[in-house]
Amino acid sequence: METISEQELAERVALLKRFKALLESQRSKFNDYLNVLESQSRFIKEGNIEAVQSHTELENQILNQISGMEKVIQPIEKMYRDAYPQGHGEIPVLKTDLKKLREKVQQQNRLNRDLLEQQMLLMKNQLKNFTNPYSRGKSVYNQGSRLGGMIDIRQ
Repeated sequence: METISEQELAERVALLKRFKALLESQRSKFNDYLNVLESQSRFIKEGNIEAVQSHTELENQILNQISGMEKVIQPIEKMYRDAYPQGHGEIPVLKTDLKKLREKVQQQNRLNRDLLEQQMLLMKNQLKNFTNPYSRGKSVYNQGSRLGGMIDIRQ
């Protein structure tokens, strides 16, 4: 068995704690993202455009945070694999949870995209069937040449 110094052990423990904290934080962000997507789905069904727009902005913020965390997690994960080639108790469980959450998020994204497409088709059909109530009315501008065509400019 390989013996390691106190300093190396302390570094490994700090690395493990940091990696675990990052994974838990990322799991929390994915849960937030999933909640936003689920409520966005409800607003899409209701046709509440303002709420969908605000949820889309919130979604973009959360995605930016998740991608920022990914950039930090990747090098730490490499260091973790180098320090613990066989893995460590809680980390594989956290990674599995994250994978499941990503799949749920992707599934909810597909569902929301399909709902949005349906709503857009519905709106397009409503616009096609929309008729202008004033289009057949009498207007000065759409009458024939019965109106005066010459102007007398004498003083």
